[in-house]
Amino acid sequence: MVRSDAASCGVSVPLAWSMAALPLVGGFLIAATYFHWPLFIWILREDHPVEWAQFALCLITSLMAAMISWRFSKHGQWLLATVFILVALGALVLGGEEISWAQRALAYSTPEEMRAKNDQEEFNVHNLTEGGFDVAELFKLFEMVMGLGGMILPFLTRLDPPRVRRPLAISLSSPLFLVPCFAFAFFYRLLRFVLDILGMENDAMVAFTEWAEMDLYLGLAGLMIFTYAATREPIGGRHSHTDPTGELPQGLPFYPSVVTVVTSVTLLTLVLAVMTMASGVLPGNVG
Repeated sequence: MVRSDAASCGVSVPLAWSMAALPLVGGFLIAATYFHWPLFIWILREDHPVEWAQFALCLITSLMAAMISWRFSKHGQWLLATVFILVALGALVLGGEEISWAQRALAYSTPEEMRAKNDQEEFNVHNLTEGGFDVAELFKLFEMVMGLGGMILPFLTRLDPPRVRRPLAISLSSPLFLVPCFAFAFFYRLLRFVLDILGMENDAMVAFTEWAEMDLYLGLAGLMIFTYAATREPIGGRHSHTDPTGELPQGLPFYPSVVTVVTSVTLLTLVLAVMTMASGVLPGNVG
């Protein structure tokens, strides 16, 4: 099952299994640093490795989704084009929110009105509290829905025979080897929800959420890359919306445009990270 799905994406089986194992293996390695608390927090805190990876993955998702939307629009598939441009905008917002819209990199102050309503006094929306409504809770629910969808859809569209053949569901369905990314994010959010009800949450659980979010964003970025590859011209294969057979294509290529996006985003992320370190502005102390 994973072998044929990996082949349809042009990915070797060892690489597919490595990507499937990443959420658990990476999560285990980070969790192991709990016994050296400064290292555990250093990895997961704001403006550190995991959060910058989140930003990069969100930006890759946004750019790739915009490129997919453009391809669908050229073929007159306006519903799909609209959905993917909304994905692009949503991922851009998520990425911007992760780094508070580069506030610490550019060292600009939070507007006074927003500062008064923001738990961390930063320039972002997800920490706003207004009239007893916590925007962060809405973001958590949104992440759970994305995790659940990313976990279920592949089993409805990518197995042989597929149970769902609708073009929209197929286009939003990730390869099976990326399902663990979405599953980890969903179940971790669910676990935190239960622990919160039981009053058993602690600082380590809250901090570790950053890894679960990175897994979700990794799944989304991977989904966009493979969908872009599958919608090459002429459109064909499992992700085809003109081929009624749903047959699997073999060896989908990675285009230079994908490499360009990933490389450009990586460089931008590194630049912003260096600017943040140089500014000396810390989270919660933006002035």
